[in-house]
This record gives sequence, C-alpha cells and structure tokens, in this order.
Amino acid sequence: LGEAGIGKSRLLEEVRAHISSDDENLDAASMPFSSIHWLEGRALSYGGSLSYWVITQLLLDDLGLSDGAPEVKIKVALRKRLAELQGEADSASFAYLAHLLGLSHEPDVKDQTQSIDAETVKRETLATLKDYFWHLSESQPTVLILEDLHWADPSSMDVLSEMMALTDRVPLLLILLMRVEREHGSWRLKQLAETEYPHRYPEMTLSRLSDDQADRLMNHLLGEGVFPEQIKELVRTRSEGNPFYLEEVTYHLVDNGLIERVGGEWQVNDAIEVVGIPETLQGVLLARIDRLEEDVRHTLQMASVIGRSFLFSLLEAISEAEQQLDEHLSKLQRMDLVREKTRLPDLEYIFKHTLTQAAAYNSLLQGRRKEFHLKVGEAIETLFPERREEFLGLLAHHYEAGGSPEKARDYLLRAGDQARLAYANEEAIEFYRRALPVLRELGQDGIAVKVLMKLGLTCHSAHQFDAAREAYDQAFSLGRDLGQAQSQPPQPYSADPLRFELSDIPALEPSGAADSTSFVTIQQLFRGLLKMDLELNVRPDIAQSWDVLEGGKQYVFHLREDVNWSDGKRVKAGDFEFAWKRILNPETQSSLDKYFHDIQNARAYHQGEITDPGSVGIEAADDHTLVVTLEGPCSYFMYLLTIPITFPVPEHVVRQDPLGWATPEHIVGNGPFLLESLQPGKELILQRNPEYYGEVSGNVQRIEVKLDLDDTAPGKSIERYEKNETDILSLPPIVMSEAKAKCRTFAEDLISVPDLMTTYIGFNVRSSPFDDRRVRLAFALALDKSFIADVLMDGVGFPATGGFIPLGLPGHSKDIGIPFSPDRARKLFQEAGYLSVEDFPPVEALSGSAAARRMTEYAQAQWQDILGVEIRWSEPGWPHFLERIHNSPPNVFGMSWMADYPDPDNFLRTGSWIAETGWINEKFETLVNKARRIPDPEERVRVYHQAEKVMMDEMPLIPLIYGRSHYLFKPWVRATLFFSSGAVPNLEDVIIDAH
Repeated sequence: LGEAGIGKSRLLEEVRAHISSDDENLDAASMPFSSIHWLEGRALSYGGSLSYWVITQLLLDDLGLSDGAPEVKIKVALRKRLAELQGEADSASFAYLAHLLGLSHEPDVKDQTQSIDAETVKRETLATLKDYFWHLSESQPTVLILEDLHWADPSSMDVLSEMMALTDRVPLLLILLMRVEREHGSWRLKQLAETEYPHRYPEMTLSRLSDDQADRLMNHLLGEGVFPEQIKELVRTRSEGNPFYLEEVTYHLVDNGLIERVGGEWQVNDAIEVVGIPETLQGVLLARIDRLEEDVRHTLQMASVIGRSFLFSLLEAISEAEQQLDEHLSKLQRMDLVREKTRLPDLEYIFKHTLTQAAAYNSLLQGRRKEFHLKVGEAIETLFPERREEFLGLLAHHYEAGGSPEKARDYLLRAGDQARLAYANEEAIEFYRRALPVLRELGQDGIAVKVLMKLGLTCHSAHQFDAAREAYDQAFSLGRDLGQAQSQPPQPYSADPLRFELSDIPALEPSGAADSTSFVTIQQLFRGLLKMDLELNVRPDIAQSWDVLEGGKQYVFHLREDVNWSDGKRVKAGDFEFAWKRILNPETQSSLDKYFHDIQNARAYHQGEITDPGSVGIEAADDHTLVVTLEGPCSYFMYLLTIPITFPVPEHVVRQDPLGWATPEHIVGNGPFLLESLQPGKELILQRNPEYYGEVSGNVQRIEVKLDLDDTAPGKSIERYEKNETDILSLPPIVMSEAKAKCRTFAEDLISVPDLMTTYIGFNVRSSPFDDRRVRLAFALALDKSFIADVLMDGVGFPATGGFIPLGLPGHSKDIGIPFSPDRARKLFQEAGYLSVEDFPPVEALSGSAAARRMTEYAQAQWQDILGVEIRWSEPGWPHFLERIHNSPPNVFGMSWMADYPDPDNFLRTGSWIAETGWINEKFETLVNKARRIPDPEERVRVYHQAEKVMMDEMPLIPLIYGRSHYLFKPWVRATLFFSSGAVPNLEDVIIDAH
C-alpha cells in the first residue's frame, strides 16, 4: 500500500532481481527461486469499466502472448496450455476462457456459453479460472502480481476474491499493489484478505522517506557528497519524502547538465546553485519531457495515449516517424522514461511509472490529444479486426476521448450490453452513463430514452434503487419532451392474416393465465403496466412512468389517460387493484397467488391470516395512480408486471357477470387485438383493435389460429406449413424430435433458440408410494437424461444434468442432478421395502402432451426393466390434463415449465410444480424466501443454488431436458426477433410482406 511514487513497483522489482540471483545460496533440498512462475496484470487508469481486464493480462502473460497476438494464435496457445495443465484440453474450460478473452466462438464450443445465462457464464468462468490457476500453481510455484489495483474493474476483483482461497491449498502468492482508495473495490478486497485469511495475509504500507533516508537515496544515486547541502535541503523539502520525486529530480539535473560524469564520478556544475528546481513531481516530469527533442517528445506523447504499456506495432501504426521510431525509443530508454517490457512474442514497452505516462499525456494540447486517440482507435480496428469484441471498452475510450461521437456511441452501447450480459452490472452502468452525453451531443434523444431505461433496469437489478429512480425519471422526462414528434406513421394493414397453430385454449383472461397457450392469447387481448422488449428490458406500457421509493419497497405507477377497454370505458388504476386482489381473495382459490406474495400482506390475506383486503399493499390512489408496497426490495418485481397474470380486468364488467364476462361472446379487453370468434378445438380469430392506445410497428390486421394442434402427428402441421396454410410453426423439442427430418426441407425457414424451459416428471408426494424419498430417487436414478436428450430426442434439447432451473437463467446449477445409476436405483427401491412387483401399489401416470410419448414410453420401459414395476401413461388432452393436475394430481405426471419472468424465483417459488407435487420442505422455503430479499445478485444466486441442492436431494420431480424452441417462418413474415427473444411475442409488431 502507498501513494503514487512511493516505491511499490520499485520495491517489487528489486525483490525479484534479488530473488533471481540468489539460487546459488540455497541448499540442495530447497526449490530454486528460478522455478517460480511470475505473472503480471496491470489495471488501467481508465479501465474501471473494462470487465476482467486485469485477469486477461494474467492469462496472456501465462500464454506468453501480448495484447496484439492474432486470435488464431491465442486459441492455439490456450488449447495447448489447457492440455499441459489438465492432461487434455477440456472443451468447457476452453469455451469459458475463450469467451473471457473475447475470442470468436467455434462450432464445437458455441452452445456452452451462448445458450446459458450471464450469471451462469460468470460463475462457470470463475470456477474455470480457479481451476486454471490451481493446476498452474500445482505444476509450478506461481506469483501473481496485480499492479495499480486501485483502478481495477469489479469483475477482476470478483476473480481475485475467489482465488484467495487457493493460497491455502497450492503454492500460489498474490501480490497486490495499490494506493489507499477506501471507496474503491480494491479496499474491500484488502479487508476480505485481512479478515478471512489473516494467517496468509501480511500487509506492507510504504510511507514517505525521512530526511536521513532521503539523503541515503541521493547518495546512492550519485555518490556521497555530490549534492551541496543547500540543494539537498531544497530537494528534501520539495519531495516531502517521495522517492520517485527524488529520483526524477536527480535525472532532471543530469538532463540539464547541472550534474555531469567526469572521470567515472559525478560532479556538480556551479550553476546548480542558481537554477531552479520544479516544486512538484509533475513539474519535474514535465521539465524532463520538455527538454526532449521535438520528434522524440512527440513519440513519447503518442505512446502515452495508448496507455501505460504499449505495443511497438500499435505505436508504429500511428507514428509519423516510423523510420526513427527505434531510435526514439532507445533514447527514451536511456533516459529511463520508458522500459522494454517484453521482446517476444511481440515487442512491448512500458512507461517507467504511471506518473510519467500521465505527465506525457497531460503535456499534449487538447487538439493533438484527440487526434492521437482517433489514430489509436483506428489502428486497433485495423490491426485486430477479429478481436474487436474483446476491445469494445478500449475502443469506446479512444473514440470518446478522440471526439468521434458516432463511433463512441456504438462502442459504448455495445460494451454496456456486453458487460450486462456478462453479469458485470457495475461496468454496464458505467458504459451506459458515459453513452448518455454522447447521445445528447448527437441529438439522438430517442436512443437516449432506451439507454436510460436499460440503465434503470440494470441499477434496479443491482438493488441500486435511488440510481434506478434517477435513470427512470430522466427517461420519462425526455420521453415526454419527445412526445409524438418522432412517432412513425402506422403501417398499412396487410390484406393477409397471420396464421399459426395452438393447442386448445384453457383460459382467455389474466386470472386464468396458468399455461403458455393461454399466455400467448391473453397477451394479444390484454396489456398491463409494463412490457418486455426484444432485449428483455422492461419498458412503459399502460404505466407511462413510475417512482421507486423507500429503498425499493414502494412503487408509484402513473397511468396513461388514453387507455380504454374494448367497451369504451377508461382503464383505471382500480382495475389493477381489483384484478390482483381478486386473485388473492381466498374464495377464488387461485393457484396464481404466489406471483403477488412480494406485496405487503398479500400472502397473509390469501391464506386467511388477515381478512381485510385494504391491508394489502395495493392501492389505487386515484384513477391514474397505482401505489404498490412490497414486503421488501425485490429485484425481479418489474419483470412480474410484464406478464399476463398481472394484467388488469374491467372491474365494472366482472362485477356484473363474474362467471360469464370472459366467455368469447362477452369478453372485454384492452389489448391490440379483439376476439372475433372462438370455436374450442377448432379455430380462434382475432381482429386488430382500432382503439388500441399503443404504438404499433407491424401491419397484422387479422390473426387466424387453428386450435387442433396434434403433437402426436407433427407431419400434419408440417403438411399445413408446406401448403402455405400456416405462416409460423412452433416446434417444441418433443415435437421437433419427431419432425426433424421433415424440417430439413425448410432449412432456410428454421430458427432454433435456447428456451428458459425445463421438461420434467413430477411426483405427488402426498401419498404412497412417492411420499418416500427413496422411491423418488430410485425412479430418477433409472433414467438416463443424456440418452433422452441426445438420442431419444435427437439432440433438439439439452440433458438436464443440473437442477430444475434451466440453462440460460441466473441460478442454473451445473451437474447437481441425479446421475443414471441402475444398481443404486434397485438398492434404494429395495430399501424402501419393495422387494417384489406385488409389493408396489397401482400408480396413475398422466402426460400433458402426447408429443412426449417418446419420453414417457422410455420412462415406462426403464422403470419396468430396472425396478420391475409397470406404469402405464394416459394422455387426457391439454385442458383436461390441467384440470386434473390442479384439482386432483395423479401419482406421476409429465410436464414442462417455461419462465414467465427471467428470474430463479419463477422456478423455485412461483412454479406450479409446488402445488402439483405437494412437496413441502422448510429449509427449501427458508432459502428461497431469503434469496428474494438479498440485494447482492451473486450472493442471491448462491442461496438459490443451496435451495436447489435441497430440492434435488429430495427429488419431488425429475428434470429431464432443458428446452430449445424451434420455429418455421415463411419468408414473408418478419417475426423472427419476436420469437427468439424469449419473451411472449407481441403480435401487433409482426410484419407480413405482400406475397
């Protein structure tokens, strides 16, 4: 620890030099110091938003490569290094490290990072880095030097926090060099080290030199007696004990010819008595720089724009004196302003000190500084085109400083999105904030509104509610100023309808939105406070603005005044209060109440612990203001308000006809489409709502939906698509496995995207035989999930080898699932008392979809072959299946759960499986409820991992596959983005081209 120029780096440099020359003094049993593997990572003064910058420097140093290495060279070196450390190059390790280094994906590793969520990528990356440095330290004692840690990015800090534990188990030394910056994350890292690892953590704080120490340093530099006493006194006073100042002022005097070497000794020129000495260290450095020849000074200044360290190739690309560059750098090295950092594989230099680089940079006029930044940005784009994704943050910095607003905007926004998707919220927030003044400069207020909404949601997810409110307020204010001036005229309606297939629809109104088929329909007939865009950002809908108050516990939504029900009545805040409390009312016996349990007293009211609905934290303060008070801060609450369950219903209609208001002939909605007709099991027809309040970018006027989707006969659906009778065809994994061969005919129409979905087999644990955990585990151990996904389903899904939370969602737990083990299955089954087939009671098994027949038949065969029990599955059809599963669950059932909102809470707390299985576990519920209130996203996910581990140990259900969605789109339908985003599609934005 110590201030700038106090000698932290110099002390380490001297220690390394001493150690490397001390091998000859060791006894034969000692390990030579030369066997120590030294790696160095250095933070940048502007690198606080460059995710994992310090860690990538360590990795490149270990690979023996520089920042300028070609991508193909890095990939080859990384594979080779992993093979050396692990015995073979593990594909997952390569995928995560390649992702970290910003390398392009290869076909064999692409899905390992792109099909999973940002939190899982971050968690697996941390685990991979720990494993990497574990193996590295086991093979060779390793020292990691982290310089200028007070500038390091939060993600690098997270990695270093995790790696501290390795020092207890392998020969690994972390040397952290930093200034005292108590507000920076480096200080928290120091506190973690001294509290959690006091037995491993020595701390050295360097203080300023005493007068005696200053004299000794000056004598060491030039020899005793060279400096006149009055000069010594002046230098001591000016330096205030800073050794770097002492050293630099000495060089300054040498540069000025006031101290000369004569006959091998230093001698002082008499003029030293009258020549002034700069009062500050900055002044000394600037004086030395000013004395350089103009072209040499020019080279130094250009190098300072690149950074503390700089590649020769990059400096050469921007230099105006290529022929003299070697000569200039040699002169700068002789003057000890820069040093050669590495010669191989790429020549790289480094400024002697950060302060030297800062002085050279500050000596540039503003215009020249901008010019050099632009040149550096252009050179990086030219020299490293295949690594542009890795350098987004650097490019944003150079184009921002270079005054190129268009390129600065592009790179800042791309870097922000990249950081957010890497679960690096702090870095994302910084990039978005820096983008805002650039957008104002460009006059792009429309984009600025979207960025402010992203910023608000990112701050909200990180529980930074005050910052979120500020961002939202700015977005709403700017959006109001824009008004309708920039709104696009509506598209002319298409003469052709949008046609697709669905299963029969169980419900048409929000309180019945318990399945994906109903979700799609209700999404078109109704709308709520908020909506999700294609990037899964939360945007205003009926709520035109909102305030987040009381540290995230209270939300005040301000509703638009131009939203009507389809009967012409105004949509009011009271319609939301009525709809939500209707679901919570114990008399309705709704299974959707858990979606509202974050609201104050909602759970207690639904369970009858309190009887006054007025005590529930939902209040229509007036017709256009809805106040919602929560039990505590909740990072996913905004997402809840985008799903159909939270949409309003027309109170004035429902009160008149509580049972019949949502029938096809009477339903009143507020969405972009109206229900024209519904023939159950045959056809649904929707017509555009001419009074819809929202902006519409599509041209769909009419939607025709066939309700006779037969999952057991995908050929029928393919045939319809082939005959142009449908425009969009959805093929879930269990259907796609049947239709894969037929779909090859339409390869250009097909898209496949990861889905936040888990297909599972559930157990009714309320009664025998599945009230016995051993029986449930035995049934799970008898199923080979990899065979199901890769062979049975022909690779159209992913084997659910983790927990219930699927790939792509924060909180996914890797490899905690029950492995395939027939012997253990038989053993547990017998331990449960079932020694013969006759001992096992009759079991009812239902499947919600006949398309799952491959899986249910496989499960039936496995259970009979391994456990000796015969269980036959029934397929009552989707609506009847839902009725049974909710009212009278069978012993065993096949089901899928798709995310309503992108949060683990939706799988572990609000998922329907809890009511379906009847499983109750106090430890699990405590952990899930604890996680809901944790502000730190990483700690929150860790608690979810613990909860899911409890769940998998008890096995109330067997996760089988994590889904992918597969769609066929006719060339004239522009809807791909709406279906590949993961959100329920807003069909009013689909465009049908003339055909």
